[in-house]
Amino acid sequence: MMNPESGGKMRDRKRLGATMAILTTAGLTACGAIQPETPGAPPPDDSIVACEDVTPLRAPDENYRDDPVYVGNDQPVEEVRAWAQDLPGYAGIWIDREHNGWVSVAFTQDVAERRTEVADEFSDEGVAVVEALHTEEQLADLAERVRTEGPEGAVSSLAPEPQLGVVAVELSVLSEENLQAMEEFVDEPLCVSGPEPEEVVEPGEQPTEGEQWRLLGEEQTGEVYRTGVATTESQYADLWEQAGMSGEVPALDLESEIAVWFGAVYGSSCPIRLDDVVATGRVLHAEIVVPGSPGACTEDANPHAFVVAVQREALPEGPFHVQLSAEDPPAGVPEERTVVSADLSTPGSTATADQIGTDPDLIDAADEQAPARSGDTIEPGRVWPYRLVVNEACDIRRLGRLNDVDWVTDDPTLPAAWAPLVTGGEVEVEVILTERTEAAGPTLEASAEGTTVEYRPMRSDDPATC
Repeated sequence: MMNPESGGKMRDRKRLGATMAILTTAGLTACGAIQPETPGAPPPDDSIVACEDVTPLRAPDENYRDDPVYVGNDQPVEEVRAWAQDLPGYAGIWIDREHNGWVSVAFTQDVAERRTEVADEFSDEGVAVVEALHTEEQLADLAERVRTEGPEGAVSSLAPEPQLGVVAVELSVLSEENLQAMEEFVDEPLCVSGPEPEEVVEPGEQPTEGEQWRLLGEEQTGEVYRTGVATTESQYADLWEQAGMSGEVPALDLESEIAVWFGAVYGSSCPIRLDDVVATGRVLHAEIVVPGSPGACTEDANPHAFVVAVQREALPEGPFHVQLSAEDPPAGVPEERTVVSADLSTPGSTATADQIGTDPDLIDAADEQAPARSGDTIEPGRVWPYRLVVNEACDIRRLGRLNDVDWVTDDPTLPAAWAPLVTGGEVEVEVILTERTEAAGPTLEASAEGTTVEYRPMRSDDPATC
């Protein structure tokens, strides 16, 4: 399913896990057995490794400073790129979120000279020169060779990853056959990822029925992240129209069945299939799958309506919910959940329009901005609610990590005005993040009950105990 906030969801990279034995059999080497001599060293050229295990490239520690700290997207990426891309041995550029958002720029030669030049050209900025083994052009050429000469049907997607120093190849499935087919690239700087065989959904036709349900119709139409229920002839006709279905309304035995609409969503490169309708506790939901091994799905959100008849004896006792999955609807689309406040398991029972609708609590929660927590990213210059953990040893010294920066205050005592707000070891405050300027670094202010505490980025010489 797609994320309504981003418009789509990229397939997560998988560890090779159980496939490591296959990798070894194929003459490839699992990265778990490879330990670079120094942190940030590229993987050996004679092995193909799991992409998530490749150690990112970085400069030696002495090349980084506590300042500047970037909390937005104000890094001089384009300026550094313009300076670097025509120099000999250019190997790529990226933002290193683990080092205060600094710009990393990689070269395969003259690294010491480049570091001296960066210190002069970008003295007030955060730029680190990283040593790489392969140039940007070499990785691009390798990616093209894998694309044209690699095993047909085995590769879902691939791209040079300069921060890893390799070409990242996503296989359609981490099968023995596909891994064996990659043997011709065993001496190349590659890493692989992909789903395990047991995670791949077999292609097949849309089922027309399952246990205690049958398909009334399905079309790529209607609204996304929506559901609906019908218990009478008029409700059923309205539901068919609301779902965007064409043609005559199929027959429905309302004595023993109800109609349910699942307004699902898919990316155009990842068509979906309804495999089952299941009751989990008091939630009636679909089991919607992406057949095959499509790799990364496109981020367009397209509608796919499934209208099904569900046997009443399969329904949860009322009240119950209807959703696209057993999990709560994603943030931003509370309308996905349909609440039925009547018990429809009795033959011929009906629910009025007032007994079928959205969840008001979910709607209200969606209208309120969810508090951010440590590890989140927020928009600079905008007020955000934040859940701050009050530490018994350190009070409020450490606010947490926001925008990949750890924030601390030099006045760690819990303000008296905040004390009554502490519940469960946390206090909800409002924070506002200010980006760095020419005169000062970034700051973060936390406020509640008219009292404000200022936080700054944590420095390397700050105590690590709090």
